[in-house]
Amino acid sequence: MLLGQKPYNPVVMCFFELSKWTRRIVPILAGLFVAPSAVLASDFTPLFVLFVELPILGMSVLFLLICFGAPKVGLSLSSVLLFGSLFVVGWASGGYMDNAGGFLLSSLLVDIAGISIAIKKLNTAKKLDSSENR
Repeated sequence: MLLGQKPYNPVVMCFFELSKWTRRIVPILAGLFVAPSAVLASDFTPLFVLFVELPILGMSVLFLLICFGAPKVGLSLSSVLLFGSLFVVGWASGGYMDNAGGFLLSSLLVDIAGISIAIKKLNTAKKLDSSENR
């Protein structure tokens, strides 16, 4: 096949005509459907980790980073996520927490760290404002 020529295979031709976003998503979705531990699992723990624990942990880390830049916003976001995560911990304590609760517990610790950092930054800012007014 020469450069610039389109392939003759209709499946490959269809793949080249897809957008860049779709070309990135298709292999990921195919990997999810191929993985037997995620699709044909008799135990749904991998699905719980993939669709519940990892997104909560990702949001916790993101909100922790927000706490460094905007402490008021980070404090409110981390507090709401901590409150919601406590409900998930209560629900998952029936069986999922025994096998794969590490991500969820680490997200609780990250939320608590974010709340403490935001409170410390707000108190420091309040002390600086009060000392400038004197």
